[in-house]
Amino acid sequence: MKKTAFAIVLAAGFAAPVLAQPAFEYQFVPFAGTPGMTVGDGFETTASSVSFWFQARARNAVGANNFGIVRVGNGFTPSSMSLTGPATIARGNANLSGTRRGRTTGLRFTGTSGGDFELAAANAPAQINPNANQGNENGFWTPTAINRWDAYQGFQRASLFDADDNYVNPYGTPITNGAFTEWLNIYAVTVNFTAFGTSTVTGFAWGNLGRTTTIVGSNTIIDLLVAPVSSTASIRVTQIPAPGAAALLGLGVLAAGRRRR
Repeated sequence: MKKTAFAIVLAAGFAAPVLAQPAFEYQFVPFAGTPGMTVGDGFETTASSVSFWFQARARNAVGANNFGIVRVGNGFTPSSMSLTGPATIARGNANLSGTRRGRTTGLRFTGTSGGDFELAAANAPAQINPNANQGNENGFWTPTAINRWDAYQGFQRASLFDADDNYVNPYGTPITNGAFTEWLNIYAVTVNFTAFGTSTVTGFAWGNLGRTTTIVGSNTIIDLLVAPVSSTASIRVTQIPAPGAAALLGLGVLAAGRRRR
């Protein structure tokens, strides 16, 4: 069903805000403690390798329930991360132990559909056959792209009860005023530089959020939007020489200039 946004014109001549429709927004944020600094819409570092979270936030229409992000990844078309520039890309460590690759723990599902690579301890791009069940939710990748990653919660949770044995909705209280959720870590990527310079990382994915919940037996089942919503984000990542290395490069250029005289 086609959704139409309405604006009410007030007597003073100002238009009221358009009712918020379902939407997802994405951004790349460096891991906490990553050496470097944000410069405009990019990130500069002297490190040879840096990791970023692909984060999402979502809203639903005013008056409709938003139980938060339930899925980000594949939709009508596959999700993707792509890189251009003097670097390569890989799935990042999504937890401190380094055993989770790509998808954050909160959006990884709890089943076994990830296959042998679901908890892979290594990060070599060994998934050759994208049709085989080799952890495709974590993504298939080459040095310049990660494709078909899919981060999701699953659609039910065991019921929870408080100290008085009253049922507690594990999905929490929904947002109903059309506001965005808080930013949520979705998928980790690592950029490995091959030379000084700027690379651009672009992420594309479909998102979905919880709109209703139903108690079925001892589980809570969550229903999603009828159709997922797509969006993109990108970040420029630049590797620059460390101050000492830059000084040495400058001396080298100066010495070369003197030799030519």
